[in-house]
Amino acid sequence: MTTRPLPSPANAPTPAAGLRFRGDAAAELFTRELQDSLAGIMAKNRIGPEGGISAGAFTASVDGRPWHDTIWSRDNAVLLRELIHHGDLVTATALARALIRSVAPNAEGFWTLPMYLARGERSSGSEWDGNALFIVGVVLLWERLPQEDPARRELADFLLAPESTARAVLAELSHRPFVAGSGEFGGGLGLEGLFYNVVQNAMIAWMLDVIAARFRPADPRAPELAAGCAAAAQALRHGLVTHFVAGDGTWIWALDRATLQPSDLALKSPENQGFGGVNGVMSHAADVHGFQPLRDPAPWLAPSLQTFWSLLGRPHRLMQFARHGMWTQFDVLHEGFLTGPSYGQGYALQDMLLMDRPELYTPAANWLARATFAPEYPITRTNPHWFYERYYSPDDPARKTRDEGCGALNLVCVAEPMKVARLMAGLDDHAVGEVALLPRLPVGWTGLNAAGLLVRTAQGHTLVDFEVAADATGRIRRVHGASRDPLPLLKVRLGTAARPHWLTVPAGATAFDLADTAGN
Repeated sequence: MTTRPLPSPANAPTPAAGLRFRGDAAAELFTRELQDSLAGIMAKNRIGPEGGISAGAFTASVDGRPWHDTIWSRDNAVLLRELIHHGDLVTATALARALIRSVAPNAEGFWTLPMYLARGERSSGSEWDGNALFIVGVVLLWERLPQEDPARRELADFLLAPESTARAVLAELSHRPFVAGSGEFGGGLGLEGLFYNVVQNAMIAWMLDVIAARFRPADPRAPELAAGCAAAAQALRHGLVTHFVAGDGTWIWALDRATLQPSDLALKSPENQGFGGVNGVMSHAADVHGFQPLRDPAPWLAPSLQTFWSLLGRPHRLMQFARHGMWTQFDVLHEGFLTGPSYGQGYALQDMLLMDRPELYTPAANWLARATFAPEYPITRTNPHWFYERYYSPDDPARKTRDEGCGALNLVCVAEPMKVARLMAGLDDHAVGEVALLPRLPVGWTGLNAAGLLVRTAQGHTLVDFEVAADATGRIRRVHGASRDPLPLLKVRLGTAARPHWLTVPAGATAFDLADTAGN
């Protein structure tokens, strides 16, 4: 196989954002925000060789802001995912190696990352969203690296070891129905202790699914681990829809470990009222199960959709969305006037895209682009295109005095918009031997240029460039592009989600040029 040569980590260039949107002003703004924010975290958040075992990881924030000298497992895991899909395997490999070096055995002897690490620290913990997302990223990286790459052996050894994170999950699920976790996706923001959380356990289910379905190294330990993960994932997915669904069909945020009943402590916490992080069940499923959840609905989809619509229908949030395109992140916290490009606007926008609802994702994307460039309160940054942590509503009477928290270049608040952009591009390589390309451009965004996006192949990966053209109504009219190496079977969706026009490019092609001529 011939691929674009990868430079060594020491000499790796700072990558340019691979997606450029065109059309109205919001499309141009969003492109610049993606580019400048990615360049910003590469220059300011990435830890260099002086960081010792932390070299290659990224700090949560910069410039002396809260958590500026810490490495958050969840933030690094979602960035790992985006680096892989955007074709930067050099930086992704360095990041994965840094976290593998930094994880220490927990009390039971398993490798489980904590919520965050200090530079140079080895530690363990129980924030399972970070652990699950990191293992998903490790599998995605392992299967896309060329087979001759020595990093594949390191990643496989980490996944298969007796101390591995996956085996920690299997050990816990051998005698408990769910995995108890802590942090923002445990009990919730500011709550100490361990809880059964719906988002964490869904992320763990996706982690088990990806190991069972797609991790197949030539190692005698692999079939045993894959079989254990498959059985545990099935039981966990069944448990989610059995125990975490309320009478109104929505997800229950957290259960008490002793009773398996809704946790009053977690559910009555003001920080959890209307918390948009619950949309992460559906958004993170896309990392493993692809970009078309409505095509073959799984049992977890119905409560995810019901939760989304229930949250959107709350009067204050609905008013903010109708006025501005803003999805508020909380009902009570910050008087319901705050969101962010990660667990608020970011997760909701990802779900809107996965649901194929342009009437929702168009105003949501436009608002995110505008609010990033022109925030409603003063924030500290040297580049007006950097994503930041806390976005306040234009209707917030206290917005001019609000605290900016982690501020500009908060790591997860850069990584999740990168995923939003990737869902808009629609390049989905989750299925073995098949790639789907289903662009979803906001209405008024008339085009997209993608450069160097990565597609996995039987040999590892290839890189793809493509261009998308849409009309003023959002209908995809043409898609054309080329790959460095032969592609698997490629299925392309033109037209609209409501009236799709699917075309197929046979396996082995290195170029494609497709137009919507069906009159849809």
